[in-house]
Amino acid sequence: MANLMKEENQTEEAATVSNPFYLQTNVFSDTTNHYHQFRISRTTDSTQGINQIDIADGLKDSLIEHGFDLETLLDTKPEKTAETLCIDLYVAKLIRIAAMKQYRSRTSESSLLHGSER
Repeated sequence: MANLMKEENQTEEAATVSNPFYLQTNVFSDTTNHYHQFRISRTTDSTQGINQIDIADGLKDSLIEHGFDLETLLDTKPEKTAETLCIDLYVAKLIRIAAMKQYRSRTSESSLLHGSER
């Protein structure tokens, strides 16, 4: 029993000894964490734009799952959107119309805010 406890202590000590690889992975992890935090904040901004469009929630979810944000949705032709989401073309056109309305209201709100600061 004493030998077993002695072996466990040696194993724990060996695990706590720092090695260069461990230090390198910590630096990599910090960099990776910052990158993921950036992506999360960017994704949050993207999903907010999609979630403000006046369309069905299921379509919003599908757009987000396929990586669309408001700008990419507007830059994508309705035919490609329909193909990507596996929906009818007229539905993709309705999504684009709703996205344009949202974009216009967002930019007009932004210009009003910036205009009042001057």
